[in-house]
Amino acid sequence: GFCDGWEHPAETALREGREELGVELILGDLLGLYLGSYEFQDENLPVLEAFYLARLPTDAMIRLDPGESSEMGWFPLDDPPELAFATMDRAVRDAHRRLARRSSLSRSEPV
Repeated sequence: GFCDGWEHPAETALREGREELGVELILGDLLGLYLGSYEFQDENLPVLEAFYLARLPTDAMIRLDPGESSEMGWFPLDDPPELAFATMDRAVRDAHRRLARRSSLSRSEPV
């Protein structure tokens, strides 16, 4: 979703979680900023998109708002389907790399 005026991107991510999934996300690290595009009124506009790592609370019950989301699904980060925007595809690949690196670091022995 888009940031409202003067809304911090982290607050936008939390708001979008409430609006689209009906849950309070637990926001993690900023994954990155990605330059994308968005078609609006027959014009292709540049957008700067912020992606965060996030997780659901253990007791979360996802409730899709039909006005916001048509469907949801879970997929493995190492084999995701093509998403709506190229920036989403890049962010998922980056999330997979970052989480795999964290996992391998946590399993390594102290030096």
